[in-house]
Amino acid sequence: MPEAAPAEAPVRIDRDLCIGAGQCIAYAPQTFVHDDETTAVLREPPHDAEADVAAAVEACPMGALTLRSSVPTE
Repeated sequence: MPEAAPAEAPVRIDRDLCIGAGQCIAYAPQTFVHDDETTAVLREPPHDAEADVAAAVEACPMGALTLRSSVPTE
């Protein structure tokens, strides 16, 4: 599963699932942006409130975003 975020980022992005709907950008524009392939990537550094980032994750129609706090560690 390709990932577009460094390990310490607040969100994991599955680029295979992302369809570029832009909901993440609508909810957290200082955290997400589209790349040249219209796929979500994180801004460096992300600047939105945690609640806005969580709303962006919830709004993703493809489930391509996962909060790091809910990702199991290996």
